[in-house]
Amino acid sequence: MTLQYRFDDFEKSDIPAVRDLLSLVFSAPFTDEYLSWKYFANPHGPSASTVVRRGGAVVGFMGIIATRFLVDGKEVLAGQGADIAISESHRRLDVFIRLLTAIEDRVRARGIQFTYGTTNRDIDELNEVLNFQTPVGPVPRLARIMNAGEFFRQSGLPWPKKIIGAVFAALKNVASFEKNIVLPDGLKFSTIERFDERFDRLWEKMVLEKSVSAIRSSEYLNRRIFDAPLKSRHVLSVENDSSNEIRGFIALQEFSADGFNRGIILDVAVPCGENPAIFHALLDAALAWFSRKKVGVIDCWMVSNDRWYGEMLRGGFIPKQIEKARFQICFFGDGMHPTARALTNESNWRLSIIDSDQFTLTL
Repeated sequence: MTLQYRFDDFEKSDIPAVRDLLSLVFSAPFTDEYLSWKYFANPHGPSASTVVRRGGAVVGFMGIIATRFLVDGKEVLAGQGADIAISESHRRLDVFIRLLTAIEDRVRARGIQFTYGTTNRDIDELNEVLNFQTPVGPVPRLARIMNAGEFFRQSGLPWPKKIIGAVFAALKNVASFEKNIVLPDGLKFSTIERFDERFDRLWEKMVLEKSVSAIRSSEYLNRRIFDAPLKSRHVLSVENDSSNEIRGFIALQEFSADGFNRGIILDVAVPCGENPAIFHALLDAALAWFSRKKVGVIDCWMVSNDRWYGEMLRGGFIPKQIEKARFQICFFGDGMHPTARALTNESNWRLSIIDSDQFTLTL
């Protein structure tokens, strides 16, 4: 008898099999802890994630993570696409199309009105054939080399060049970033261990700046930053001296892979109307922290029409275009036509790396 493919809800009992599949397909370590956090600790309810089985074995997977969005002032339930993987011996177009159909059924049943995510090269090329998603724009990634010496020393270059890099690294030490960071009168820095209702009020100040954004409540921020199994993170805020109200914050992550230290700006939130000195102080403090961690290069997401984009460029960040890796959306449900117009305009989006699936691959 020919074994048939089945397309089932992703259950906790499937975690070990999905872990092994993703680790094999992506050549990256996935853990049970990470998958449990990502797919089963979501305050917005169950996802539409689907496993593909054949003969009892898990041979495919596609993740959808439920997220609340505000689009043109209207709250909608969205789904972040993640971790599309089919084992090599089962990579057939009909299997992939049936997986997309199963995902669509689950998405509609859960009231998710659109899905979003960043494609890799393979999925982006397949999308051009199948037209199952709508491109919004390129991945808005900025990068900054922190220390050229550290960058070359930690890279995969031949040893003579690494030695030269080590010399430059020794010449440019941490003190170069440990300058006296001055805040306007009445403000102070504070290290954050947990987001609270003050960050809800900060979100309320920023909500009208962009017409498309994940609802960045303290609940959302805690799940994405503090509840995620990240190895090294640091969240710094600027607050009023008297009331401790939040005027802005920056969230950072540092990690090592194959001996190379990388830094990520997970999120930066400073209202457009704030004193630019607050943004500059947070960015300078972030650079100092990354320098102490001996980070070679920093990544972040920021669309080009963001209020602070120019300040990032003046701070040494450069745009990094990734060919065949675009931000994509897919529409479901009724009454989405006005919303669709807002969603397909890249300039309407507020994005950070915590809104993506990419930062989780660095756990």
